[in-house]
Amino acid sequence: METLICGDFNAHHSWWNSSITNNIRSDSLVSWLDSNNCELINESDIQTCSKSANSIIDLSFATQKLYHLVSDWHIDESNASGSDHEIIKFYIRTNAIKLVDNPLCSQFFNLNKADWKLFSEEILNNSQYIDFSQLDSDYNNLNIAAL
Repeated sequence: METLICGDFNAHHSWWNSSITNNIRSDSLVSWLDSNNCELINESDIQTCSKSANSIIDLSFATQKLYHLVSDWHIDESNASGSDHEIIKFYIRTNAIKLVDNPLCSQFFNLNKADWKLFSEEILNNSQYIDFSQLDSDYNNLNIAAL
């Protein structure tokens, strides 16, 4: 059976943090992972929690067959978690299902058919009615309302 194990383990071990000299709460975890042929998905020494310097306690493991399908483990720096724990992302490749573009989502407009000259004229003609100084504020208000 292929298994993925991810979580806040609060365990410290040199397997994922090379600065650790004394293992803390990790002996039974590492023993279990070894006996079940699990591999570490995390990139070693990448901080996953900002509680303290060099805190690597949010961990991802996979059994060997699944591990070989995992790629691009990384901290998602473009999104905030609202926590002292980082958002971790990675991908699992599969060939069980071939994905195709959904034509309803891929292109809403055929931009090649646009009349760009008319579009430019309309923008210029109507720009006097747009308060460009408010656009940023309106955008932020919409983002806040969406939360």
